[in-house]
Amino acid sequence: MTLRDLLDRLRRYWAVAATVFLVAMAIGVAAAYLPAERFRSTATLIVQPQADRAVEFGQALAAEFLLPAVVEQIKVDSFQRQVFQNATQRLGRRPDPDPGVELEPVNEPGTGIVTVEATSTDRELPQVVANEAASELIDRRVSPIIEIMVLDEAQAAKSASAPLRLPILFGTAVFGLIAAIVAAVGFGA
Repeated sequence: MTLRDLLDRLRRYWAVAATVFLVAMAIGVAAAYLPAERFRSTATLIVQPQADRAVEFGQALAAEFLLPAVVEQIKVDSFQRQVFQNATQRLGRRPDPDPGVELEPVNEPGTGIVTVEATSTDRELPQVVANEAASELIDRRVSPIIEIMVLDEAQAAKSASAPLRLPILFGTAVFGLIAAIVAAVGFGA
């Protein structure tokens, strides 16, 4: 098939091609805008040896060794239940053991930096939950040789899903064009 044959089929079956493209775009728009918007807020912590022990090399290694325990503590159900209870009370809501918030710790490899990400469909919750998780982590002393400090408190939650809309729509448009061409060529065969 030559380019001339392809253009001839597209001209002849333009309604089929247009219908396929519009259906693909409708599906893409639905995929980009129908899911509930999610909001994310992040608190940043630093885990380091106690100030009076910071000069001892062994203490620095021990602090690095304990870092995974700090990160894993955030994933524990009892920790998350306590954080969610404190957060809902702080917002003046009834205590809810599962308010629909995802709490995810992230450790920057090779550093003592731990970020606590809270994501929810409720715009108010992530900031409060991330800050409560940071506070609870500081209050629960993992070991006397390390200290945990807040580097940056969680700020107002920002949309976690909005940045995905443009790539979804672009990918849908490309797919729609390809599907429209294939449909017109296949329909005329």
